[in-house]
Parts: sequence; structure tokens; C-alpha cells
Amino acid sequence: MSEGIKKFDTKKFLIDIVYDIIGSYCYGLAINMFTAANHIAPGGVAGFSTLVNYISKGFLGIGFVSFLINVPLIIMALIFLGKEFTFNSLKTVVIFTFILDNGFPGIQPYTKNPLLAAMFAGVLIGVGLGLILSRGSSTGGTDILGLLIKKKMPHMSIAKLILAVDASVVIMSVIVYKNIESAMLAFVTMYVDSVVMDKVVYGGDRGIMMFIISEKAKEIGNEIYNMTHRGATLLQAKGAFHGDDRPIVLCAMRTNEMPKVKKVVKEMDPKAFIMVNEANEIMGNGFKSINKE
Repeated sequence: MSEGIKKFDTKKFLIDIVYDIIGSYCYGLAINMFTAANHIAPGGVAGFSTLVNYISKGFLGIGFVSFLINVPLIIMALIFLGKEFTFNSLKTVVIFTFILDNGFPGIQPYTKNPLLAAMFAGVLIGVGLGLILSRGSSTGGTDILGLLIKKKMPHMSIAKLILAVDASVVIMSVIVYKNIESAMLAFVTMYVDSVVMDKVVYGGDRGIMMFIISEKAKEIGNEIYNMTHRGATLLQAKGAFHGDDRPIVLCAMRTNEMPKVKKVVKEMDPKAFIMVNEANEIMGNGFKSINKE
């Protein structure tokens, strides 16, 4: 018992609460002011709850329906995903539910331009979810469902599962609202919120990971450093067909630095082979300090 009490970080808990409240207000404002009034159900549990709220003519609150759906998921999370994650998620779900149904008394929904509403909703949802996810919590719903299925079926992609659930809700919105524009607007909201959420969660620490296969690998690596002050790693590989040695330059950089590097590689070795991958997060020298994790 004493060990559990010792591990409880009061400061972290209070900061988490602040993030939950701010994130929930952003998310709740998006639903109360923009999506629900414009017949937009942007996927997930919140989107499904919006449809139930519409069908019940407002009798069942969006937050209340969302909480009812989350209860069995949270119980399953406690069994299969551990106490810490479950506690964090339950805390966030309770705060989110309360704010969603009670945090915006008398607010006037915006209905003049549905497309503008969809875009602003995406920004607010992205900021809200980004703040909550950055503290290791979630609003429940598809996040927990995805993790539970991943636990039992590791080969399944959580991203594809969540996308399938979101798509199902969007399709249902066409049937409920009897308007295909509802689905089109929902996809706009979902796209914007995914972009904004990535920015909030990863900030400026997203970048590019570039692999350059060239006979002039060392020279290219030196030129990358002189031009961008980014270190480069030389890897030694072997071609599968001919069996000859293939030197590879591995370098992490900001997205805006990539065009300059590609230009240099092209000038130094027109026969070079380049592979570029998006790096969701980069930590270390020149990027976010690893000690902040």
C-alpha cells in the first residue's frame, strides 16, 4: 500500500486534470456549437452519440450516451489493459461527459456555413484530443476498443479498425439525417482534426527520415552536415542480387530541409537511390530532448 501511495504523483495528476478540462471544453465546444447543429457526426463514440441524440430529439444527451457506451469498455480495460490506463481514461471520460452535457449553457450553435463549421470543429476536436492524448489518457470509445482488440489480435491494425468504426458512423449519419452532405462534412472534420491532433501531440518534433544509397555516401553525409548541421549515419548493406556492398546514408531532418538535401544528392550522384519516410517523433540532438519523455 505504501509503495502505491509513494508512486502517486499529485502534481502530475493535477496537471492531467487541467489538460482534461481544457481538452474536453475544446471537444465539447466543437460538438455543441458546430457539429451537432449542422448534422455532422464525425465518427467514433461522440459521432454515434450525436446520432442517438438527434433520433431521441434531444432527450438523451450526447455526453450521457457516450458515457453509457464507455462503461463496458472501461470495465474491459480494467481487466485487460491495467489499472493505470483505466484510471486515466475513466477520469477523462467523467470530465468529458460532464462538460459535454453541462459546460455550454445557452450557447448559440453556428449554422450559417456548414463547411466552415466542419473545419472549425475539426480544429477544436484536434486540439482537445491532442491535449488529452499528450497526457497519456483518452476519451474512451474507439481508443479503448482498438487497444482491447489489439491485445487479443496483435496482427490487426488499430488505425484501420478505428477508421472502419468511424466510416460506419459516417454512413449511419447519411441514413439518420437523410443527407449525403452530412457524410461529406464529417470527413472534412475528421481530416482536419487528425492533422491538428498530430501537430498538438508531436508538435515540431515530426520530421523526415531519409535513406540514401550511393557510392558517394560519405561525401553526401559530409555535405548534409555542412548544409543543415544534421548528423548522418553511414550504414553498410549488401545488394541481394549482385552481392556487392552498398553504402547507405541515414539522416533525420525537418520536413522543410528535405528539398535542399534532395537537390544536393542529385547534384553529387544522379544515380543515387533515395527513400523518404515520415518520422512521427524525433528525439535527441537537434530535436526534442529525450530527457523530457
